[in-house]
Amino acid sequence: MTRIVILGAGFAGLTLATELDALAKQGVADVTLVDRAPHFSMGLNLQWVFAGRRSPQEGQRMYASLRPR
Repeated sequence: MTRIVILGAGFAGLTLATELDALAKQGVADVTLVDRAPHFSMGLNLQWVFAGRRSPQEGQRMYASLRPR
């Protein structure tokens, strides 16, 4: 089995992990996604934070909430 480690769980890392999910389901690869932060922060949310319409936490999603399909 091939081990694949993805460093960085931003848009690119999450997209790659999603694309490699098919290999993981087939048992061909073991995919691990690693990031130093416990949450994903959407940069676009900062526009609303600066305008006082949202808090920074509203643009965050915890990686722990991600589950394999």
